[in-house]
Amino acid sequence: MSEKRFFEKIKEYHFEKNNLNSIAEEVFKSTEYLLKIQNFTSEFIFHKVPLIINADKDSIIEAIINIISNSLKFSKENKSIKVTTTKKQNFAVIEIEDKGVGISEAL
Repeated sequence: MSEKRFFEKIKEYHFEKNNLNSIAEEVFKSTEYLLKIQNFTSEFIFHKVPLIINADKDSIIEAIINIISNSLKFSKENKSIKVTTTKKQNFAVIEIEDKGVGISEAL
C-alpha cells in the first residue's frame, strides 16, 4: 500500500459533547423498520437522565449499527435485540444484547 493510500484511509475524528441516549435513539429510529421486517423483537431502554459523552458521534453510530447488523446476520432462531444505556460509576455505558450464536470463547 502506498503512503498516499494509507493516509487517505485515516479517519478524522470530531470529538464533541453528545448525549449517548440521543445517539442510541437515533440508531433505534434508523434500524427499527429493518428489525421489524426481519421479525426481530427489539427493546431500547434509555437512562433516565442525559448521558453526556465526549465522542465522535458518527463513530459511535457506526459502531452501534455494526453490532446491530451482526445481530441481524447471526441470529437465526431467537431474533431478539436489547439496547440499554446506563451509567456505571462515572462512565456512560451502552449494552447491546442479542440471542445470536456469539463469538467462540476459543478466540
